Amino acid sequence: MFETIKMTMRIGILAEKDCLVFPWTNAHAVLTEANCKMVWFREIPTNRPRRGRKAIANRVCFRLVCMVEACGQPSPYQRYDSPEAVDLTCRFSGHFKDFDEDSLQLLGDQELDVIVRLGGRGIYRGRVLDVARLGIISVHHGDDRAYRGGPPGFWEVVNRERECGYVVQQLGLVLDHGDILARGAVPTKGTMTANQTALFDAADRELASVIEYIIATGNLPPAEGKTSSFGPIYTIPTASDLVRYLKCRQT
Repeated sequence: MFETIKMTMRIGILAEKDCLVFPWTNAHAVLTEANCKMVWFREIPTNRPRRGRKAIANRVCFRLVCMVEACGQPSPYQRYDSPEAVDLTCRFSGHFKDFDEDSLQLLGDQELDVIVRLGGRGIYRGRVLDVARLGIISVHHGDDRAYRGGPPGFWEVVNRERECGYVVQQLGLVLDHGDILARGAVPTKGTMTANQTALFDAADRELASVIEYIIATGNLPPAEGKTSSFGPIYTIPTASDLVRYLKCRQT
């Protein structure tokens, strides 16, 4: 148990404009019930991440598989948008996403306790990581000890894993390997879409629990001990990966 304190928390909600994010119904309910002040932010990139022709072709093929698999099923994602969102200008630099000084000032002026990042491309670095008192927390829908990157719930089918993991983390400079505040797993199902539905629900509940702890104590939950061992970075699958997936997939 933890000692409960009374305070009005200021929580930043952050994602890239129009990006697809996981449903965060439980986390949002916790913030609402605790009367937290939610300040919404929307990342506006001024450029696009550089991709080669091969990467673009892989992405097109992957989207086709997603479209076929989603036929007749509700999407596990929802689109991020809020009419109240404050726009933050940023720029891709390789794998990183850098925010301009005006945007960092906008964030700093809000005196946020913590920022919840719901989704978007790029790895944060620099001042944005500590502009809020407790930094930025987010969910990675994968076991960071084996799967960093994405897509969530895809590679576990290809590699015939028994479980799909997830973590709630405080973001750092290493992709999907920040300070781990909570982790869990769900049984691997036969398709990526089914895995995502189960993962997103379980991770949302875990995120809600972490937020409850923050609201009650004013601090982050104790993090796991740091380890130098973490999984490789997965990306959009190639055509051969998709063939392997279709062979392993079970409807």
